[in-house]
Parts: sequence; C-alpha cells; structure tokens
Amino acid sequence: MTFREKHLWITIATALGVWAVFFWRLGERVAGGGLGDDRFAGDMSGLFVWCLIIVIGVEIVLNILAAVTTRKADREAKDERETYARHRSGEMAYVTLFIIVGMAACAAYFGGMIGGNLVDAGVAVADEVGVMVLVANVLFACLILSELLRAAFELTLLRIAR
Repeated sequence: MTFREKHLWITIATALGVWAVFFWRLGERVAGGGLGDDRFAGDMSGLFVWCLIIVIGVEIVLNILAAVTTRKADREAKDERETYARHRSGEMAYVTLFIIVGMAACAAYFGGMIGGNLVDAGVAVADEVGVMVLVANVLFACLILSELLRAAFELTLLRIAR
C-alpha cells in the first residue's frame, strides 16, 4: 500500500471516529433542548476544539507511523494515477459540497417559511446564539462529509487504477 493510500485510510478513520462523536453529542444537546441553554455555545465550542486537537494529533502520529512503515520508493513516487485520482476526487468533492450546502440552505429557508422556525417545534425555545452555533455546525458537517467522500473516492480510484 502506498503512503497516499495509508494517508487516505487514516483520514477516513479519524474523521469518522472523532467527528461522529462530536455530531452525536451535538444532536443529543439539540434534541434535549440545548439551543436555549446559555452554556450551549461554550460547551459545543469547547468540544469542537478538543475534537480538532484530537484529529490533528492522531493524524500526525498515524501519518508518521505510515511514513516509517512505507518504503521510500512508495512514499516519494507520485505517478499519473495518483494525480488523476486526486483531481477527479477533488472535483467530485466540490460538486458534493455545493449540492449539500445548497440542500441545507433550502431546508433552512423552507423550514423557516413553513414552520416559522429553523428548528423543530420541540426545541423552539432557542436563542440566536444557539441557532447560529447549530447553523455553523451544519455547514461544518457538510465540509466533513465532502472531505470523507473525497478521500473515499480517491482511494477507490487508486485501487481501481492498480
């Protein structure tokens, strides 16, 4: 396995593991009426920073391990299949990001028009800061999903091109 393939697996595993926990916790807080809580923004920001530190730390350590366990020729050799896979997956990620951000914007717009509220009636007790934190995290989730799809698609293209 080339270093690039190892790096992509590391990215996928780390993102799925850490960000799944973050978004699960975010969902629990929102479902429990956390948008109206004064500590919601601070708590979620603190959890976000911890998750970011964990992702960076784990990726650095695992990529160093991947570099050490990969032959020098496999680390440095970058052929046209890697370049092709990187460009194609980048294009796909851009289109995916465009579509899911557009869908999120439409959902927010129509949700506001139909229900008069961005969030479910059960959590209608929300302050502006809580809603802004929720919107920021929805956009961040779009970025994470796009990056996961990019890495998976690039890995698939590299495997097919072997």
